[in-house]
Amino acid sequence: MTAVLALVLVLLSGCTSGGTDDQSLPSAADYVYLRGVNTQGGGGANEDPGRVPGEAETDYHWNSQEFYDYVQSRGHKIVRLDFLWERVQPELGGELDRSGLAELERTVQRAADAGLLVLLDMKNYGRYWLPDDTQVMLGDGITEEDFAGVWRQLADAFADQPAVAGFGLMNEPWGLPDPPGGEGDTSVWKEFSQAAVDAIRDTGETRSIFVAGDEWGGAWGWSDINGDPWIDDPADNVIYEAHVYFDANNSGKYDSSYADTEADAVERGWPDLSSRIEEELENFTGWLKEHGERGFIGEIGWPSGPEAEQWNEIGELAYGIMNEAEVGATYWAAGEWLSTDGGMYNQDAYNRDRQEPQAQVAVIEAEDNLSKRR
Repeated sequence: MTAVLALVLVLLSGCTSGGTDDQSLPSAADYVYLRGVNTQGGGGANEDPGRVPGEAETDYHWNSQEFYDYVQSRGHKIVRLDFLWERVQPELGGELDRSGLAELERTVQRAADAGLLVLLDMKNYGRYWLPDDTQVMLGDGITEEDFAGVWRQLADAFADQPAVAGFGLMNEPWGLPDPPGGEGDTSVWKEFSQAAVDAIRDTGETRSIFVAGDEWGGAWGWSDINGDPWIDDPADNVIYEAHVYFDANNSGKYDSSYADTEADAVERGWPDLSSRIEEELENFTGWLKEHGERGFIGEIGWPSGPEAEQWNEIGELAYGIMNEAEVGATYWAAGEWLSTDGGMYNQDAYNRDRQEPQAQVAVIEAEDNLSKRR
């Protein structure tokens, strides 16, 4: 069967072989690793202070029950659900906002009703917008207690929600100031992430805590940037989270063609793009193996379009490496408002709310690349 014919058959199917009509909630403990998609929601418009906190369905959008039912029908077991810190706690260091929290709780329940587990993802990049539209960051305007406190409250809020499989402390922290103590085997992010873990555990919560790497959390520079594992968790249930993109600068913007991206890899010393991606991803999986830690790829995405078959080959390579290392993943991305200027976003797996599977599903919905049961 040709690759093109195989892709057509996947796109025409209403549900992959990994899907199920049974929408009962899975248990994370039953899986070696979980696979799914990012479902963009309450983390939208995070770069525009005029839209933060903002208004739901104007500045950001929470996906519908129909959307989550559809995602589950495609064989996925977990969704990484983004939210903004300011929308659940509009006063830094204060109490959680009842309205903002209720929006997040309702969306988590939609995913649960669809039979999906949820990884909560604070999509703030280590930053927070104050009411006067100035931005502060961890270690510079945000204290450890501020960060620990919001996670203490969130852990309490979701204590009785079984769909929550994990707490993602912070999406892609970057550019944080040096620790007050100067150079050493620590950093602002290491100190703040440990404080958040401690706060969550102080509530009695034992579910997984997903800890991003510093400086965007990229797999490509993981070991050099982060050094040795840094979290001390009394529940021994921390999962380190990295992100993977294939474009030349690992940004996920894919401004260049596949041919230009491969040419860049060759110019930088690799035989081809496949070799570059293999080395970059194994930088993370090798670190996990060396230190006996568990890991997760919170974001991995690539374009559809005229070069989809070539990008899919790299995607299949990446998923194969993750399979061998027994590392879970959530593909970036899906969402009813996931678009660029109202058009099709080239990494969108299902074309917004239209439920139109794109080329990437030939990889992310392949039976070998779905969640693995114990």
